[in-house]
Amino acid sequence: MIERKHFVSKKNYMRSLLLDWCVNLAFFLWSKIGLAPKQGEEGNRVLFIELAHLGDGLLLTPAIRFAKELKPELEITCLASSSAAKAFEYNPNVGRVSVINLPWYKSGKSSLLNTIMSFIRLVSRIKELHPDIIVNFRSTGYHREHLAMFFAGVPQRVGFGHKGIGRLLTRVVPYVEGVNVARQKAVIVSVLLTGSGAMAESVSLCPEFFVSSQDGSNFSR
Repeated sequence: MIERKHFVSKKNYMRSLLLDWCVNLAFFLWSKIGLAPKQGEEGNRVLFIELAHLGDGLLLTPAIRFAKELKPELEITCLASSSAAKAFEYNPNVGRVSVINLPWYKSGKSSLLNTIMSFIRLVSRIKELHPDIIVNFRSTGYHREHLAMFFAGVPQRVGFGHKGIGRLLTRVVPYVEGVNVARQKAVIVSVLLTGSGAMAESVSLCPEFFVSSQDGSNFSR
């Protein structure tokens, strides 16, 4: 649901309304010609997206730990920027880290061509990783990621949809205003794996940062 209270800028609010309207119209037309959004059975290969910065990656680590506690058989891959990837490098709950840097998370403006090529690269990378489930944890500024998840054809696409184009997701997680960011990420995991966000209320939000010792073993800070 798109609500004005979730936007600081009226311009961004109107843009999201227009984008959401366009996506809904596209889905309506596709349904009329017999096409349906891709959706499939849930598997164990899950891809978590965090394409911003190291701090954002650290705020995701409690949710990763929570996910493995709920479902130890999950095969977790993190698609992250080179900065955020540092939060996952030696994390024993993460099976693989794939690094991609995108211009819209950098300071300064990017050219339209560079933005389009980077978006195509993001879709291609998601396809290469071939997850059963893809989760976008960001509650703001995620339109490109939602679009990429859809175009990559991932069977289960999970995230917040309160700022538009939620129709691109197969599971829209209810957004609660004013909740701690780390708790928001835990809520998404709880909804994904249990169907309810209730279990996230008792999750420890202490971030984990793992480093490798000289003998190759991992330890946390």
